[in-house]
Amino acid sequence: MPEIKEADIASVSIGLDGTCMLMCNESYRQAMVGTIALYDNEGERQHTTYIAAAPEYGKDKFKERLAREIQRATKLYPKAIKIGLADGAHDNWEFLEKYTDKQTVDFYHASEYLSGVADNVFSMSTDRKAWLDDRCHQLKHMEGAASAILAEMQGFENSIASGKPILWIPSPPTNNKTRSLKQTQAEQVKSDPRPYKHKGNREQMQKSLSAAITYFTNNNAKSRMEYAASIEANYPIGSGVTEAACKTIVKQRLCKSGMQWKDKGAGVILSLRALICSTGRWTQFWQKVNQFGVPSIA
Repeated sequence: MPEIKEADIASVSIGLDGTCMLMCNESYRQAMVGTIALYDNEGERQHTTYIAAAPEYGKDKFKERLAREIQRATKLYPKAIKIGLADGAHDNWEFLEKYTDKQTVDFYHASEYLSGVADNVFSMSTDRKAWLDDRCHQLKHMEGAASAILAEMQGFENSIASGKPILWIPSPPTNNKTRSLKQTQAEQVKSDPRPYKHKGNREQMQKSLSAAITYFTNNNAKSRMEYAASIEANYPIGSGVTEAACKTIVKQRLCKSGMQWKDKGAGVILSLRALICSTGRWTQFWQKVNQFGVPSIA
């Protein structure tokens, strides 16, 4: 890792994700990518270390490599908070909970579930956009928003089941931080109710609501949706670094037209691309080759 003063690194973001590639047996399997990103007190990313591995059952070797990199970062920056950032995949969180102090589910993935609810519940495009923009803003900037939105979606589900119109409640003013979002919304229901007709496809509406309710319930219970507090502390809330690595390290090289790979060849290419993307490591790699030869680092 680069020589950055310990005092200049406030948080270490750790992410992992997988993306499919075509193997020589004509089956698609999941290559893995991991990232360790260093952030300063202002929330600006200073450095990222990338790890990539060919598909393997159980992902044990990949996780061992990523764990070693996390331990190295922890040794260099012991005071920095370690934040696990990922989508909703269960096995990702099993790993991240062992090595991080705080876990945050990717904000974009959470907003996608809200988008699915808006698309399938509201019949008018203006209503869909207004509700989605409003709820994404609440989720990102207001404390307790995840719980309030979850309760609202559960209310949608009950209203649709009983054939009643749903209510959309605009965002309350953000200047009064002492009041909870849920309390303010409860008062606005009485003073400013805005009923909207929902779509007629009840099965599709219930499916999208059920998926979003499950996603919010699971992640909110684990305190992974505290976006407002994270933004206030200048912590990252998105796994875009890891998502982009899946594209640049794996997809752009190993998933071109007609390509099929064996485990060894894919592993070599992925390791090289991870070295190139991690600033400084390509030079370190060749320094070790010149000093010790290839067998010692194979």
